Amino acid sequence: MTVGSSIYAGSKAGIEAVLRHIASEVGKSGVTANSLALGLMDNVGPDIPSMKPLIESIPVGRLGKPSDVGGAVVWLCSDPGSWVTGQTIHLNGGSVNGR
Repeated sequence: MTVGSSIYAGSKAGIEAVLRHIASEVGKSGVTANSLALGLMDNVGPDIPSMKPLIESIPVGRLGKPSDVGGAVVWLCSDPGSWVTGQTIHLNGGSVNGR
């Protein structure tokens, strides 16, 4: 746990609550509102030595790729994803609590 992480976590929870309320307000108009919570992505410098322990802590053993995010976005925009609203999808390779 790092100093200031409680403020960060609280702000994320607040944003997710606002998103759920927005989804309930605009749903009758056929609008969905979702968010993506990204874990560590491959643009953060995987070759930096200090990144190795972070990457090893990700359960799937790798950083996220743009295609991981793109796939989720395409699904949310598709007919099968059209019933999903007010949700935050965690794209993080199985990481939990900022680990």
